Amino acid sequence: MLARLLLSFSVVLTAFGVGAAEVDKTQPYQMMKQVAEVTFARLKAEQPKIKQDPNLLKVIVEQELMPYVNDRYAALKLLGPNLKGAKREDVLEFVDAFRAYLIASYAQVLTQYSDQQIEFGPEPKLDDSKRITSIKVEIIDAPRPNIKLEF
Repeated sequence: MLARLLLSFSVVLTAFGVGAAEVDKTQPYQMMKQVAEVTFARLKAEQPKIKQDPNLLKVIVEQELMPYVNDRYAALKLLGPNLKGAKREDVLEFVDAFRAYLIASYAQVLTQYSDQQIEFGPEPKLDDSKRITSIKVEIIDAPRPNIKLEF
């Protein structure tokens, strides 16, 4: 389940969101690394509170991850050809609902977080002609097999 969360997170991170000025969004590798480190450090530090109130995970997702997720882009990409001819207010309602769904989904999967180690692959060379790049990540979850992802 954690693998599914991180895989879906990779989809919505393809276009960077707005906010959180302290992270340089022009460097996707550094951004991903910093966001992951901050998020997982906070999850680790707040485990006792999370066990008492699992809804705190939604707050953490909203504050730590969502500033880097272009949920509007992801929602519109998901709609694809269904976007054509749709009413603007219906599309806006879908975008809002999709954001809430992402937050709830990420929070649900993060309930399984138990201090796994995250290793980043080598920093990829950036191609100025492309807006999307991939970043390899491996989640060390001993004794289970490692989870290999690409953001």
